[in-house]
Amino acid sequence: MVPEQTHQDTGEQQDTANALVKQEPAQNSPVIPPAGIAPKTNDSAPSSSSSSAQPGKDIASAAVSITPSASSSGAPAPPKEPLSPKSSIAERRGFKPESLAMQRQGQGLTIDTTKEKSTKRERKKIKVVESVSDYYRLGEEVMPSSHSGMSVLFSRRLKDNLDVVIKVRAKVNSFCDRAEEKEWRDSTEFMLNIPETEGIAKLYEVLEDRKGYYVVMEKVQGQDLFETMTGKGLLPVAEVKEVLRQLLQALADLHGRNLIHKDLKLENVMFDRTPPPNAKVNWDQFDSGQHSPVQVKLIDFDTVEHARPDTPKKKAKDVLGTDQYIAQEAYAGQYSAASDVFAAGVIGYRLLTSKFPFKSEIFDDDAGDNWVGSPKMKEIRDKLRKYQINWDHRVFTVEPHAKNLLSSMLAVSGSQRPTAKAALEHPWLDAAGRRKSVPAIGGENSARAISDNGHIVKAVSEVLPHCVNNQSSRPGEEILS
Repeated sequence: MVPEQTHQDTGEQQDTANALVKQEPAQNSPVIPPAGIAPKTNDSAPSSSSSSAQPGKDIASAAVSITPSASSSGAPAPPKEPLSPKSSIAERRGFKPESLAMQRQGQGLTIDTTKEKSTKRERKKIKVVESVSDYYRLGEEVMPSSHSGMSVLFSRRLKDNLDVVIKVRAKVNSFCDRAEEKEWRDSTEFMLNIPETEGIAKLYEVLEDRKGYYVVMEKVQGQDLFETMTGKGLLPVAEVKEVLRQLLQALADLHGRNLIHKDLKLENVMFDRTPPPNAKVNWDQFDSGQHSPVQVKLIDFDTVEHARPDTPKKKAKDVLGTDQYIAQEAYAGQYSAASDVFAAGVIGYRLLTSKFPFKSEIFDDDAGDNWVGSPKMKEIRDKLRKYQINWDHRVFTVEPHAKNLLSSMLAVSGSQRPTAKAALEHPWLDAAGRRKSVPAIGGENSARAISDNGHIVKAVSEVLPHCVNNQSSRPGEEILS
């Protein structure tokens, strides 16, 4: 029958092919050309570019003698290197091992399909917990807070005994409404994810339980500027410069990330001297690039707001901040980076004179008056816009560049104030403008100011009024809750 004959012929052809493979020299070992190249038979057979070979052709001859076709110019293609009958598919496709050693070891080609680990840092979020006491031991109050439903506590992290400071915000009475709470959450999570900055206290995490929120912050060394000044007289002018320089640098970092603080004040600036108060400081070494003996860090980011300059300014519902430090436009609900610069100017003014730039009688509002648009907020704003700041303090005669800088930072119009970055370039703060010889910290020479040419210009005790001892109440610093 025909099918049997066909099967028999095919078997004979296969036996013939096997015999030819054994008899053929090594150079005629089968080579399968790369895709797209037409096969060519040996010298005893005609070449063909057709891909539709007829059944019944000499299969053995084709299997043994196939070589790449000639190039388009007619020249014969160079012969392939001989491959053993046991060559791998990769080799027959034209791939070669990286080295002879790999071939001897029988290693095949491999493709690494493992996904690379992402270097993108996971975004931090407010962490919901059953109870904050499972993570931290809450301690004494750092300072009394006039904000309703808020407190600041010394605390310790249980897993490693790290000392921290935690600001507690009760859910019941520390937010006006749900919208304000959502805005606070958004700004707080944004702060959680900004890179660490030298002049800004670290924000470790924020926990949330049924009762409230717990903002866990770095416990910064030293004292806040209010405590530093209380009953201890004025800081040397060189230290005031360094405080302002580092404070403005921290603000520049915040503003560069489209964040505004909204509650800058002496209590929110930590101050630490590397040497003890009675030690001498070689500011010449610092001028040449050594580490500053004065360290300043900005703390308390509870009021920080994310505000992009390319979006319309959002009008606040309430006036937030502390009297004396609030810029006039903020009483109308308009907060911006310029409002922070104004508050920094107030800090600089008080550090140099021991006084606030405005009379405390201006801020005569009562609890509940601090909503934007209220008659009392409008009244206070009008008084601030018309007020004439006293620049007759003798320190400004000795330090005219200080008067120039601070008066620009305290300008009535926010558009006339310098940015934090621009203020850093002012001659009074610029490195070239620093005094080459500065009074020691403490000691009998601490009251002397030395001019750039080394001559004593006057005792600071004659030029600067001493800081008046402050009682427990803080006139002019009533917090608008």
